[in-house]
Amino acid sequence: MEKSQSANNEENRSNIQIDYNCSICYDSNWVRVNVPFGHPRWGTIEPCKCWNERNEDQRDNRLRLYSNLNMLKRFTFDTLYASTKTNDEIDKDFQDAIEYGNNFAENPQGWMIISGPTGSGKTHLAAAIAHKAYENGYLPLYLVVPDLLDEVRRTGVSNDDDTYINRIDQISSAPVLFLDDMGGYGFTSWGQEKILQILNYRYNMELPTVIVTVSPIESFGERLRTRLTNSSISKVFNLPGITLNPGSNLGFLPKAMQLGMTFDTFEVNVNGASNRQKESLKYAFSAALNYAKNPEGQWMLFTGGTGVGKTHLVASVVNYRNDLGKPVFFTTVAELLDHMRHTFAPNSDINYDELFDLVKNTELLILDDFGSQGSTVWAQEKLYHLLVHRHNSQLSTMITMEKDEIVNNPKIASRISDPRFVTVVEIEALDYRTKENSFSSSSQLQTDAKTLRNRTSSTRGYNRRGN
Repeated sequence: MEKSQSANNEENRSNIQIDYNCSICYDSNWVRVNVPFGHPRWGTIEPCKCWNERNEDQRDNRLRLYSNLNMLKRFTFDTLYASTKTNDEIDKDFQDAIEYGNNFAENPQGWMIISGPTGSGKTHLAAAIAHKAYENGYLPLYLVVPDLLDEVRRTGVSNDDDTYINRIDQISSAPVLFLDDMGGYGFTSWGQEKILQILNYRYNMELPTVIVTVSPIESFGERLRTRLTNSSISKVFNLPGITLNPGSNLGFLPKAMQLGMTFDTFEVNVNGASNRQKESLKYAFSAALNYAKNPEGQWMLFTGGTGVGKTHLVASVVNYRNDLGKPVFFTTVAELLDHMRHTFAPNSDINYDELFDLVKNTELLILDDFGSQGSTVWAQEKLYHLLVHRHNSQLSTMITMEKDEIVNNPKIASRISDPRFVTVVEIEALDYRTKENSFSSSSQLQTDAKTLRNRTSSTRGYNRRGN
């Protein structure tokens, strides 16, 4: 007897092979609770393990965005050790600050004040502490004071009292707060009042705080200075004579990169890389080498994920040109903006116009890690003026930036991608460094922070103040 049409259809469906991402719930995100008949939960469903894992990744992303650590992901204790002199050569004050910072990240308590000149490693150390604190189950909030005050001004001018109050409250009560570049840009009385408002709350609540300043603490107003120097809660580290290796001065390649990042040490046949990735590395290598031989009037933009070799290639160009006796001005964008802000400080030995003219007219400019500068109007304006001058003058320029990095200013975007004389090289490759974990509303962040705390509580303590 012939099979019925419905029977044939059923058989055909049973023969169809479907590839599911999850073999437990078959991509439905839900599973039936496995309990015997009569159990109170018999016949109910619950989220599948795969759904929980995806939520965990999303939760980490939200926490990283809240913490502002993504723009500082290169600044860890590992890279701090690599970019400084050997341990025997590091000044004792700097060694003490590193040791104290490591301990602070393990169990944040009290305040840590890091003071020192531009290029002394203050921001690198503070960011390293923040990253390690996050890894240990704490929730840091990393803010650059000029950016913070710009934001506060905007919310104040817009007369949005709720947004203004909520933001101030969020910062004041952050579980672990990092305030970078405090006072290094001309600290007005209004700015001091706003920062003092935040710090007074944290002082009274004894909330762990790290403050980074290029200005001498003595230059702050009496009320703020009293808070910063109170030995019952605050530990001050002055690093006046501590600098990273000589190459880390603005415009120069750090010594570790001079020695370790050359064309000879760049690997194109990386173990585990696909043929496509190897070809991408070969093309990027060839493009960088050809540019190093003749950069005349040309721009080159390297994009790609973290750790694919962008910085290694531009550092190789610097070393190649230096061997030819040709000048190159190398800097990260964040470091350049830090120096520009510092020119407005009373103790600066160079004014803004002198520094800006030096950078915009240099023969070959290399801007590493473009996009890490934040989105303040001030930063966007300075970078736009710099790039417009070099674009119009057709001065040789190299830029590195993360893949899919959003450039907030469309005018800047058009300059760095002008096909007439900008070569864009996208590198598709494996991260050669150790990959870091991926890093809304206040209630959602509190929930995420609680999950982060619970996730690490079995092996580490967690500071509950401010949560």
